[in-house]
Amino acid sequence: MTSYSIVKTSLGELVLVANQAELIGVYFYDCRHVPTALKTWTRDDQNALLKKAAKEINEYLDGKRSIFTFPLGSAGTDFQKKVWKEIAKIPFGKTISLRAKANDKWIIAENNGLVASGIKCGAAQQFKVIDQSAGYWHGVVALQSADNQLYVTADPAGALPLAGKTSTVGPNELFQWIDNGDGTISLRSLANSLAVSVNSSGTGYLVSTAINPAQDGSFVVK
Repeated sequence: MTSYSIVKTSLGELVLVANQAELIGVYFYDCRHVPTALKTWTRDDQNALLKKAAKEINEYLDGKRSIFTFPLGSAGTDFQKKVWKEIAKIPFGKTISLRAKANDKWIIAENNGLVASGIKCGAAQQFKVIDQSAGYWHGVVALQSADNQLYVTADPAGALPLAGKTSTVGPNELFQWIDNGDGTISLRSLANSLAVSVNSSGTGYLVSTAINPAQDGSFVVK
């Protein structure tokens, strides 16, 4: 039997759908993507699985949760499953450090900007990964410096280094997280659609100027 409930969230009303064992769908209510089969499903606002999913989804949207514990079905095409698998690798809500493959140094949040010069990891080398997919697309993140709790900002012109300097997230604070498939990741700035890389001038500062990140824009995540 397929059951559903309608839940109020900060994004609007959502339709949560479950079979007897797993959550199998989440849709915006009154949206054209809601399956026509909704008419044949059973509405059950007291369903234990749907109530748990509703609670955790609202906690996630309120920034209080990064991991879901309810069972989730993954029905979809092979391509969709491959995309979901890659998205699941992004450490949303976790604090990470980044090591530049260009010079094997850790990224530090200095007053003048982010620079690849760290020998070891400390608070200045740590960043929290914040999911910003809502309103954009899967894999869009913001990075919050653990050193000053400010978000990393990219200069749209690419002239200035990335820096942790703002308390709010806007277009200049958004990055596409890219898994390179070799144990490294790259970040593409939504401010100018260019990849983040270590400045080729030798200063080690991070800038968003690369069309192709290659090695200078590859980072190891710890």
